[in-house]
Amino acid sequence: MSINFSHTILYVQNVRRSMSFYQQTFGYQEKFISPTKDYGELTTGDLTLAFANHNLAANNLPKGYHACQPETPPPGFELCFETVDVEAVVKKALANGAKEYQTMEEKSWGQTVAYLRDLDGFLVAIASPITSKP
Repeated sequence: MSINFSHTILYVQNVRRSMSFYQQTFGYQEKFISPTKDYGELTTGDLTLAFANHNLAANNLPKGYHACQPETPPPGFELCFETVDVEAVVKKALANGAKEYQTMEEKSWGQTVAYLRDLDGFLVAIASPITSKP
């Protein structure tokens, strides 16, 4: 039996706005958007980055969930996007509305990483490929 990691869904205020941020910043293409614009998907390569608005999320999760808020600390996970030009992607993300969370730095394992918050407050890492071997 094969089990594949298919996609991640972010619960957001405005699906179209969030999709536009990721399209403009990373160049991803729209894969699907529902007629009611409460759910959408972007193609990111092998995986799909999906978005559902809070009303749809609340209907799917009647026991509740913790909504990400830009003014509160981010949830305990990050979306990481890898590039050879971290600085250029950070500038593009900031121009598209992201907020700096942690300045760019080089890690001891040879990776350059910057942390941002997207329009909905999710933690986004922009990172270079790891260059050193363990």
